[in-house]
Amino acid sequence: MTDIDTPQYFSSCIAVNERDSNVLVGSSHLAQIARWDPRSPTTAAFITAGCRRKDPGNVRCRAFDPVYGVQWNPSDSNEFMSVHRRGVRIWDVRNMASDVYATFHDTDMPYLRSAKWSPHRTDCIAGLTMDGLVRIWKIRKLEGPASPSTPNMTPEPLFVHQGHELVISDFAWCPHTEDVIATVSPSTASHIGGIQVWRPRNLHDSDDHGEP
Repeated sequence: MTDIDTPQYFSSCIAVNERDSNVLVGSSHLAQIARWDPRSPTTAAFITAGCRRKDPGNVRCRAFDPVYGVQWNPSDSNEFMSVHRRGVRIWDVRNMASDVYATFHDTDMPYLRSAKWSPHRTDCIAGLTMDGLVRIWKIRKLEGPASPSTPNMTPEPLFVHQGHELVISDFAWCPHTEDVIATVSPSTASHIGGIQVWRPRNLHDSDDHGEP
């Protein structure tokens, strides 16, 4: 067994690659990502340097950028996404020593709570934001690998789901039917929450209303 969850690491999220069983673990405290192969339990986990926020106005002072989620690309076993407060990073496991080799997609405001890749469209991600809404963006793929000079990317907003009366607490893509998402909002003392299953009318046209 390989144990990386030391008192100094503070693991906060985990993902298993369905294709080769490689495991990713993210740290919200140290802003690092660890990767190891459980088929080789004696091999030490590889741990990245701490992710840092990209601030074009102050390149010398870059605060740590905590990792709130990790997910493998459903179509590419060498690619994964890490979720941060102001966006997502797309990584290649063959070059993950530093976050300068990951492409940062800046979703800006409101801040992200979680994000998940579409299982059918790897250029689309959905995110749950701090205002309790689910938003969908289209991310642009680079022609080549990222480098220290690669600028921040700005994903294209495609859809905002505003069908719940209360804030959304979680969501999931349907793995079998394309573009279908389920969302849930919890009940309160004065309001009843609910579960909705919906599909955006068109992920390539902005639309504020889901199709039931």
